Amino acid sequence: MERSNENKGGLVVSKNLFETTGDYLAEAFASLKDDDKYDAVLVGICAKILDTGSASGGDGEALALESTSVWGVMDKPFNLMIEMNDRKVRASGRSLSAFVDTAASVQDARTMAKCLSLSIKNGGASRYGSSQSSLTSFSGSYAKRKKRLEKLPEIPLDNRAAEVSGAVSFLTLASVCVATNPILTILGNNESPYPSLLLGGLILLGIVDNAFDALTFISKSVDKVPTLPEKDKMPFGIGKGEITGTVVAGLNRLITVDTERECQSEAAAFFVAYSLGLSCFAFQPNALEAAVMVFESNKKQDEAVFDSFLSIDGVTKMCIWLLAPVAMEKIKHPQLLVSDPREASGLLRRLRERAESMGISSDVMESLGLNDEEEAADLLKWAYAEADILVRTNMNICEELGECLAGGAATVGDCVGLLESW
Repeated sequence: MERSNENKGGLVVSKNLFETTGDYLAEAFASLKDDDKYDAVLVGICAKILDTGSASGGDGEALALESTSVWGVMDKPFNLMIEMNDRKVRASGRSLSAFVDTAASVQDARTMAKCLSLSIKNGGASRYGSSQSSLTSFSGSYAKRKKRLEKLPEIPLDNRAAEVSGAVSFLTLASVCVATNPILTILGNNESPYPSLLLGGLILLGIVDNAFDALTFISKSVDKVPTLPEKDKMPFGIGKGEITGTVVAGLNRLITVDTERECQSEAAAFFVAYSLGLSCFAFQPNALEAAVMVFESNKKQDEAVFDSFLSIDGVTKMCIWLLAPVAMEKIKHPQLLVSDPREASGLLRRLRERAESMGISSDVMESLGLNDEEEAADLLKWAYAEADILVRTNMNICEELGECLAGGAATVGDCVGLLESW
């Protein structure tokens, strides 16, 4: 068989074969089914966008894919998926994963909502927003709401500032006590008794704070031992274990590195966002992102891709999302280390502070009840209970998602694929 004289990249091509059969690629592509053709093109376009600097900030060849459309570089993937839906061509899990990853790289909630909307029509995102109907609305009867609130658990307290400052103070004092005399000896000075006395005082404080009840019993049982004052009359709350508890919690916060715990909390946030139809998949949700999404959803949209979240139900869902990591960590552990319950209250504070500058009237804020501190506290308590129920009910899938994230290579598309069983 006659062969070409050129060897491009080590591939030897027959001239006679090209003369008889034409282009290999075109012939091979023509032999594919329509489903495979669309899959190949969709994956190729998405890979091109991701490989050339990400959809949100790419340059070079990625600019060739951009469009004057409001969707920018996502215009071609969106139009292709629309065509697939019109022709009833089902996308494979691989192409849907690439589609979701590309939309996620834009880092825009509207783009992600559009992506998932098209995926739902294609039959690949049936669980997106599936838990909304299971929520108990906060905007129901006031009497029923108050009755339920009385039975709901309180939001876990977070004293990380006091815990960390207490631990740092203890470590500083202990280090000074231990290091002072050796340093004095090196400098040729006499040792001082004060560092040892201070260190002994710290140890004694810890014993009294934790074993006050036992010491009180001994003082009452032994005649020659002076009677200790009542616990409530001790200065600085000594005897209740609060001081040593704060220091130990702070040390635990400073020392502990628990990847599994972090991944479990992130998985809970991801699952809750997806199941409630929130197109915001930050693995570590925060008040700022939630506030931006609420305000953006209230703006006029050229193409409506999601409803406004500036409603009592919308704000409640946002708070549930922010409190989902707290619920997961509290179920698994006695102390919160990686999640922060203050994010939900931070969202309500940002909404109050920025409402006027974002063109939202005071009447709207009054109707939501966010200006009423008691009403806002009830809303947060309600949202925490709903988050706790969602996480507990779906613990198995949350744990699977956590294991996926713990691998370190999971993308948004991988996580959605796990939830949808692609």
